Amino acid sequence: MKDFPYKIAPTGWFQVGWSHELAPGELRSMRYFGQDLVCFRTASGQIKVLDAYCGHLGAHLGVGGTVSGENVVCPFHGWSWNGQGRNTDIPYSERPVKVCIRHYPAVDSNGVILVWHDPDGGPPTWEMPQLPEYGRPDYFAANPHAMRKWTGLRFPPQLAAENTVDPMHFRYVHRAPRATVIEKFSTQGEYAYVLHDYAYGRHGGDLTPGGTVDGQLEVELWGVGIIVFRMKVYVEAAQLVNVTPVDDETSEMFFSIWLRKNDRSAEAPDEHERRVIEEQFRQVAMDIPIWENMRYTAPAPIVKEESPTYQNFRKWSRQFYVEATREDAAAASAREPASTH
Repeated sequence: MKDFPYKIAPTGWFQVGWSHELAPGELRSMRYFGQDLVCFRTASGQIKVLDAYCGHLGAHLGVGGTVSGENVVCPFHGWSWNGQGRNTDIPYSERPVKVCIRHYPAVDSNGVILVWHDPDGGPPTWEMPQLPEYGRPDYFAANPHAMRKWTGLRFPPQLAAENTVDPMHFRYVHRAPRATVIEKFSTQGEYAYVLHDYAYGRHGGDLTPGGTVDGQLEVELWGVGIIVFRMKVYVEAAQLVNVTPVDDETSEMFFSIWLRKNDRSAEAPDEHERRVIEEQFRQVAMDIPIWENMRYTAPAPIVKEESPTYQNFRKWSRQFYVEATREDAAAASAREPASTH
């Protein structure tokens, strides 16, 4: 993205797939954070992610490799590696070697696979909580009813995250009857909360034939890679929108929806509920051409009608970028008074 100040992928949890896509004993190759990775599910059901290349002679573990118990086995010489990246077996040698492959903490959470990325290799500093809608019988599960993935997107996760505090874009991009009003913005560590006063639909609209419905839009963020939207009043739904960097130019976006059922006994969405789901997919897709063709402006000339929340959000998000935290640390050190001994 033009003029985006950070080249190193941010710290945090990022989605790399949905849990149902990987059964015990299966593995797949993937590329995220500028690295080739291999993701596998062990016999006990745990998700593990390693750098893709064997620590022996560098064969790609995802191309012909297999899962044996709790380990991934290299297709080249049969060396086994556990989920921590440690060599556990060499079939023609008495003992394993003290060589490690970089591993990435990974979990199943809310039906998706999350991987922890820290440029410095640090462990997770927070956990993603279970969403209250997940697993409830009065909500349609995202799988198989409401999931979508976009690949090859030319923007970083930061743009989708910043969009959550942009009240004016709802009117111009999403054709809302008016801009939203941010009623609340708060942060605590890695967590941010945003509450919008939101007007849904227009008179004669397919989903709002009676006219505009006044409601609220609640947003929760954990870092810049995990966003949960909740629509209030108009419909009851939780939308998980996760953007994951592939490299410093492209990302993938995963979208999952849990929609409250009109009929608690229903096994699949009816026609109206399906239209609601498809409309949310359409609304998210409307942002993509804007994000892909933007130049990142910093500092941005935000006017008072747009709310100071935008700049406050950018200040909060700096903590996830190693370049920014190093810059802030250096600035703080420079401000310290010189020692007088």
